[in-house]
Amino acid sequence: MMRQDDLVESVKQFLTTTPYEACLLLIHQDPAPLHEATRWLSHVFNWPCWPVGEGQSAALLDVAPQLRPSAAARWFRETCAAYRPGPVIVSDIALLFEPSLELHPLRLLLDVSRQTKLIVAWPGAVDGDRLAYAVPEHGHYHQWPVSDLCASCLVTL
Repeated sequence: MMRQDDLVESVKQFLTTTPYEACLLLIHQDPAPLHEATRWLSHVFNWPCWPVGEGQSAALLDVAPQLRPSAAARWFRETCAAYRPGPVIVSDIALLFEPSLELHPLRLLLDVSRQTKLIVAWPGAVDGDRLAYAVPEHGHYHQWPVSDLCASCLVTL
């Protein structure tokens, strides 16, 4: 795992570059180091933590299945707006990848980060020129080109 001093330095560098899409991905395949890093950053910087899955599942509970995709995107955008200007530490993002919700998780995160700075616990990996969510055996596994993100937006723990 990355040293805490290096993590703080990476976060500070990201915040001073002010990219158009202010979304920093903290990347590790194991959720435990991600949880530790987000908890620690929240303590050091006094930023709020937002576990997306818990709130999103509650918000969608009474929504008809055919309406869930638009309701999920709207809920995410509205909830994120409440944290403006940020930063906010975003964790528990697995529900964003649920196929039935028809979300495009990375695009959604990048879009809302134009208004609210996000520090996202990303369970996955960077492999060469590809960013992956989860592992290949996982049902929600997905990859994106790293070129879609700014250089200071990816921190591998």
